[in-house]
Amino acid sequence: MKNKSIIFLLAFLLLSLSSCLDVRTIIHIENDGTGTVRFEYTAYQDILSMAGHSSDGIQAIFPLDRDQFVDIAASIDGANLVLWEHEQRDDRDSITVEFGYESLRAFSEIMEAGGMQITNREAFESGAKNVRISFIPEELSGMPANTLMADVAQEIHLAVEIHIPGRIIEVSPDLVNYSGREAKFEISLLDALRQQDG
Repeated sequence: MKNKSIIFLLAFLLLSLSSCLDVRTIIHIENDGTGTVRFEYTAYQDILSMAGHSSDGIQAIFPLDRDQFVDIAASIDGANLVLWEHEQRDDRDSITVEFGYESLRAFSEIMEAGGMQITNREAFESGAKNVRISFIPEELSGMPANTLMADVAQEIHLAVEIHIPGRIIEVSPDLVNYSGREAKFEISLLDALRQQDG
């Protein structure tokens, strides 16, 4: 299942923004295959002002209200919406969404709804000890590398944290920091797209 809203959002951002935006994903996987996935979207006031949306806040850029996330959770067997929060501050505006899941299959579907893909999904859901996640939506994979798109993609920052029940013994690419049961990385969307093409 692909969630049109979130994928549309990323494509829209690439076309319309010209300042800093942070997208953070935090994944917790427990021994029994349950866990949580949190998505945090933050737009800074300069981006909102430049786009002419300072009074509308982040929802002008991220047109995703709570009901849309409730619908996503309802469409995935074994998923539920744990948190939807919209916070406005003087310097930034953010939306935080957290899903709970009862199975690795539900986790896979939540990731797809977020525009990401578990590339070894069948093996992973069957209990394989490794997981390969593409954090770039397929729709953005062949993005033209013109200067405008590159400038915009450079200002969109992706951060990912993954917490798993077992010890991490290997990660790829090398930019991922890991220790024990936790892996983290931060990268610009532009660099992520370049790595995916390479």
